[in-house]
Amino acid sequence: MEYPFIEDRKKRLAAFNKILKERKLKPLTKLGDSRIKGETELLRILKIYSHYKNFGTDVEFETKDWTKKPGQWLLRWTANSLESDGNIFVIIVNEHYLFSKQHRPTMGKWKKGLPRGWHRPLPKRSSKKKLFQEIQISDLPMDTLLRELGEEVIKAMDVMEVTHLGKIASNDGIETGTPDYWLIRVEVADSVLEKRLKEISHEGVKIVLMTKEEMEIDIGKPDGISDALSITGIHLAKKYLNQK
Repeated sequence: MEYPFIEDRKKRLAAFNKILKERKLKPLTKLGDSRIKGETELLRILKIYSHYKNFGTDVEFETKDWTKKPGQWLLRWTANSLESDGNIFVIIVNEHYLFSKQHRPTMGKWKKGLPRGWHRPLPKRSSKKKLFQEIQISDLPMDTLLRELGEEVIKAMDVMEVTHLGKIASNDGIETGTPDYWLIRVEVADSVLEKRLKEISHEGVKIVLMTKEEMEIDIGKPDGISDALSITGIHLAKKYLNQK
């Protein structure tokens, strides 16, 4: 499919956003302005790559920079980003940080990372709450928490804190998403937690609990915590906890 060039900038932005909305992707706020030194302007959509529905969409644009040099730029949207850019959870259970360990084909290894969930929006009543303001755990997309902790642990645990740590761009050179980061501190009886850890080892998912010291030593090791989303979440949580 060919997408025409639209000279009028406001109409061009509106046309881009109509296409994005049809795919349940969040709108662009600006095109960029090639008349301004240092800026690159989006001129026309060249191609749309719609990947697996729960992954995302890449849009290739024809561009022009402030030197009038033509080019191309690929922007990536998280699936269903019109409603949510996703959620990253820093979960502290009995003063231990919780990580899921999964096989990552990109790395060819089993890697530890913070629990995360995409495509699920927060209720509108909590979306306007300020940074660092505590909200109820029921406000969060519970599918990720249930998957990692299990229903029995969720029912038995005492929630000590649920805090929004902020929204951070994953890679602002290509990705449009700014997922939400959350700190969740809970306490639960050791017997209940140990039972869940034994159960989950038979489900093809691995859960790793680490002390703060163990986590800090692990960051950056070849087989340790190395993905940017997890390291960002850890940094935000440490910064927040140090301010308390």
